[in-house]
Amino acid sequence: MTRAISDEMLMAFADGELAPAEQSEIEAALAEDEALAERLAVFMDTRHQLSATMKPLIDEPVPAALKASLAAAIATGRQTQGAKPQTTETVVPLRPRASSTSAARSTGSVITSPWGIALAASFVGVVVGLGGFLLGQSTAVAPDGANLALNEALENLPSGGDRALSDAESLHMIASFRDAEGHLCREYERKAADAVTTAVACHGPAGWQTRFALTNPVAEGYVPASTTDTLDAFLSGIGAGAPLSPQEEIADIEALRSR
Repeated sequence: MTRAISDEMLMAFADGELAPAEQSEIEAALAEDEALAERLAVFMDTRHQLSATMKPLIDEPVPAALKASLAAAIATGRQTQGAKPQTTETVVPLRPRASSTSAARSTGSVITSPWGIALAASFVGVVVGLGGFLLGQSTAVAPDGANLALNEALENLPSGGDRALSDAESLHMIASFRDAEGHLCREYERKAADAVTTAVACHGPAGWQTRFALTNPVAEGYVPASTTDTLDAFLSGIGAGAPLSPQEEIADIEALRSR
């Protein structure tokens, strides 16, 4: 492979919408790249889940608290857009690493990009109840290869720390928090030479499970606004609490290890 394979390409591959040359290119990459195959499996599982559950969910009433939270974020985002002068420039903001979840949940999420506003609006109207958001289909962290190192990092690495998962991939731990059901969750980034995956894993009865994962090609250390908005909407959807303090994080992780 001479280029990174984006999530959009993988979704098109799963739907059979690629040109024959691109189809063959991804098939060859899947045969050699276990991590890429795992990403595709998440897409396929999510698509199956959506097709099986979307129709009844369209008629399902939206929980009042979630609707109010996202509606406020959408309204604030629109007000922010209206107050800004229109330019022809495209600005991709840098997402603060250590304070990302803190800023999003201590002051209330504000979705600012047009893509994110539309995404959150559709989330309110359609996707409520899936137990995840887009790539939020729970996927167990399999105990093999780089994922064994990931599982170890989730149980040992403090927020703000970095660790090599393999010769070609590293991990940066961003924050720990609890979801509405009390599960311990950790937000992190997996960094390869050509792509960065923003992810959230939560610990439940089956151990660590990936609840959210979104991959973007490397772009000089910047995270696209669409990634930030997607993550913020996901965090709102699972009722993510404020980031744990270092002391709380250590205590909760040690409690998991002692089980």
